[in-house]
Parts: sequence; structure tokens; C-alpha cells
Amino acid sequence: MTILQAYSKGDLDLQGKIIDEYNKYKTEVGIFSRPIVKDEKRMQEGVKWWETFGACAPNLQRLALRLLSQGTCASPCERNWSTFSLIHTKRRNRLLPSHMEKLVHVHTNLRLLCKIKERGYEKIEATLE
Repeated sequence: MTILQAYSKGDLDLQGKIIDEYNKYKTEVGIFSRPIVKDEKRMQEGVKWWETFGACAPNLQRLALRLLSQGTCASPCERNWSTFSLIHTKRRNRLLPSHMEKLVHVHTNLRLLCKIKERGYEKIEATLE
């Protein structure tokens, strides 16, 4: 319920829709009752399963894909702590936590931008024409 409330940002209408769709999923109503949907081989790959069979529950599908697409390793955390230790020095010891967060955010985005430019990617403007 905490995740649902955070995801919907307090929108009770969206929460209700997701709960209704979750009940359809749990009680195996509609497409969720078909044997192909319950196939154990397909159930192993959560993201692909929700992309394939979750269209009849679009709100729940978006939430499930968002949750299942999160990384499960500690590398991003380690990278963030490393950046934090580069910025947090004796001279900058009195910075407020909010300022530290902003500096880490800026440093990370600048690093990402440099990597993108090194690899030769260019911003392409898309138009309808």
C-alpha cells in the first residue's frame, strides 16, 4: 500500500483503478484466466510477461514494469557514495545535506554527459515532417 500511495502521489482514483486491476489479476479474470498466461516458463521473465499480458490492466502494468525494471545490484549506490566522498572534503564539511545532494547530482549528470559525447552520440531533433 505504501508503494501504491507513493506511485499514485495520493490520487485516490488511480489507487482505486490499480486495486481493481490487481483484483482481476489475483482472481484470474479475463486474459489472466488463460492457460498461456499461467505458463511457468513465461512467468519466469516478469518484465516480458507484463509487457505481453498486462495490456488489459494498463495502470497495474505500468506500476509492475516500473517496479520490476529497477536494478538489483549495489553498483549504482557504490558509485554514488564514491562521488559523495569526492565532493565531501574537509573544506566542504559544513555543506548542508541538500547542497551535497545537488552537487552529487550535478557531478553525476556531467559525467554522464561526457561519456555520451565521448561515444559520439548527438542530440537529434525529431519533427513530424
